[in-house]
Amino acid sequence: MADRTKKFSEKEIEQRVKTIEKAKKTISEIASQWKEDPNVLSLGYGLRSKKGKLKTEIVISFMVKTKVKGLKKIKDLGSRPIPAKIKGIPTDVVEIGVMKPDQATGERDERAYDPLVGGCASSNADSHVLFWNGYGTLGSICFDGTSGDAMALSNWHVWAEGGEQGDDIIQPGHPRTEDRVQAYFEAAFCGPAANLIEWEAPSALTSALYGGAAAAAAAAAASDVIDPSRKGQGKTAPGAGEMTDKESIDMKIEYLTQPIPGTPFKLKVGWDYTRHTDKKSYHYHQEENIENKHVLVSKHLRTSKTQYRPGERVELFGLLQSNMPFDCDYYYVVAYLIPLADETRRIPVVLHPSLCQTEKICVDFSGEKPATTLPNRFTRLQAQFKAPGGEPFQVVDMYQHDEKGELALFPKGMYVKVPPSGAVEAQVVTFAGLVGMKAYSQGRTVGQAVTTPQEGIVHNLRIEGDGIDHVEFFGGDNEASLLTFCYQPMEPVSGVGLLTHRATTHVAGKRICCYKGAITLDPDERPGKWNAYLFAQTVNIVPEGVPPETAAQLIGGLPVSQNMENAQNVPESDIECGACDIVDFMFEVI
Repeated sequence: MADRTKKFSEKEIEQRVKTIEKAKKTISEIASQWKEDPNVLSLGYGLRSKKGKLKTEIVISFMVKTKVKGLKKIKDLGSRPIPAKIKGIPTDVVEIGVMKPDQATGERDERAYDPLVGGCASSNADSHVLFWNGYGTLGSICFDGTSGDAMALSNWHVWAEGGEQGDDIIQPGHPRTEDRVQAYFEAAFCGPAANLIEWEAPSALTSALYGGAAAAAAAAAASDVIDPSRKGQGKTAPGAGEMTDKESIDMKIEYLTQPIPGTPFKLKVGWDYTRHTDKKSYHYHQEENIENKHVLVSKHLRTSKTQYRPGERVELFGLLQSNMPFDCDYYYVVAYLIPLADETRRIPVVLHPSLCQTEKICVDFSGEKPATTLPNRFTRLQAQFKAPGGEPFQVVDMYQHDEKGELALFPKGMYVKVPPSGAVEAQVVTFAGLVGMKAYSQGRTVGQAVTTPQEGIVHNLRIEGDGIDHVEFFGGDNEASLLTFCYQPMEPVSGVGLLTHRATTHVAGKRICCYKGAITLDPDERPGKWNAYLFAQTVNIVPEGVPPETAAQLIGGLPVSQNMENAQNVPESDIECGACDIVDFMFEVI
């Protein structure tokens, strides 16, 4: 951590900038010497990496397929030794393995789009000389006019410079090395911008999330407002007889709060518009504070079961709640499944709008045999019950002594996890003190219900709210029991209830959208736990003729789901400044 938090003096920064310029010049001079080396994939400049940690030393980086020691082993690869220094600048050899056509490298935007869309990240996998020029945007998808084959367009510097016909193009793309150096300086000062790229992320997924954060912040700054060029045009009317040659506009963003996509972060945006005419130039400057409006009220993801065997079909159900008056097709929703045994695997599953469910589902304990012991954790009709402190549950018959089971309540608290619901209900009996039920949604308290002081009767407790996913029972002094527990889900629940209405519905003034998708596990899938993440972004639904002021608020391609949390709010995080990914659901392959 000492290297990450070191602050440089102005003199040190000036010297490092000079070193970077020298490194860039040196790389351009030696690149041709290494182009034919079969083991060297790319050259670049950046910070020395040791055991996955970045140091402060600026080096010329050699990205190689295989890193070996000893002259014979190097020659066996058809390669040659890499000098420890080149023109006084230290070198660093980094093994990145053999690049496959469908394998993305680097730590910028690693999201894979299926189907491909224009505007996503891409690069030439075989271009290994001008490393920092190999990253850029896939411009658009097109089709051959004769054969009808799918094709794609991008700029020369993205795919062609340093490459040749037949090269493999990958999506996503690898990062530019300038971004590595810039990210280091930002992290060293630990300011708001340092949260855009975190090179010591706790998981492979988090680094991918950070990669798109800067782009998301820029998009939020440029959307929801009148195009600044239109403002500039209105404020810089040319004189009589003048002709406009060109226009230019620059945008500067100051991050007032941590710019986590899917949250209402705040930005201070400065616009500088210039109109160049055949006689003079006109300038217009404007500053404004903007809040990111591309957020959801909540999101939820679950699978049809919590445990699967290899080769089984995994059904996924997603739910989005929004204050925006849009249909569910306005969102592009993807679930990413990641096995904890190999976090480099990220399996995307596109979810499509589906039916929602509002039927009440109840767990009745009357069929349980009194004096039976249940596990500390068990599941009934997708409701997951958990006792405190590792104690097992006990089935009792304290209400009418009619041999019908009841679930004994713990005064310390008992928890029930449910699919996202609009209401929860419970029938409770107590013979000593009050019993309370508290409902939560993503850690927020939704509401609370408490029994009356009257003992020996059935108390009906009910809490309504948006996206209830967690319920806590407390009190009763070991002389209280739960007869039934019910929840009213907002999405399909496998094996229970009925599908009753269309995907788009309203609850308490909010738009609710349900989504569904599935994937079949590999027959040879290894046992272990999997994390599941739900991503959502907008798509372009603006028809022709919509006024620009309205169209700006409907811009597509912006992330709306919060998939990161400020690391300072995560107790187990050891990141000094940055963010951690949020796991939406977990299941297990057995």
